[in-house]
Amino acid sequence: MQVTFPLERDELGWPPASAEKLWARRTAVTDEVELDNIPLFARGVAKGDRVGIDPAADGGWIFREVIAESGHSTVRIIVPDDIRVDAVVDHVVALGCEVERSHVDILVTVDIPPDVAYRSVTGWLDAQEAAEVLQYEEGAIASHQRR
Repeated sequence: MQVTFPLERDELGWPPASAEKLWARRTAVTDEVELDNIPLFARGVAKGDRVGIDPAADGGWIFREVIAESGHSTVRIIVPDDIRVDAVVDHVVALGCEVERSHVDILVTVDIPPDVAYRSVTGWLDAQEAAEVLQYEEGAIASHQRR
């Protein structure tokens, strides 16, 4: 099943959509699901989080709240030089993360699982950002990984 996450756009029109649909698996609780993919744009949620849902007018489901975090964290990376995207992806994967590519070629979303040191990933990202290779933002940070 999919759950719709309404998105708020900034003054520049980012993100490039008004909503994002994430795959989810049902749990034993009727109005609760577990997210099954990495959010590209939705903030405050990560892969594996259990979230509350409500019925949507179109017959689907809409996000209500986070019930329990999974321990995963999400960061989004913009690599302005699209030639470098694959190298960035390869490095993040080598650090133990999973990535999801977007329809926006220069955007990569990263899942940092609970067993990967958050600072090892963001330390490398900070260095790459300082070198003007990329920019990144934190979408959701698990409580055990917060700075």
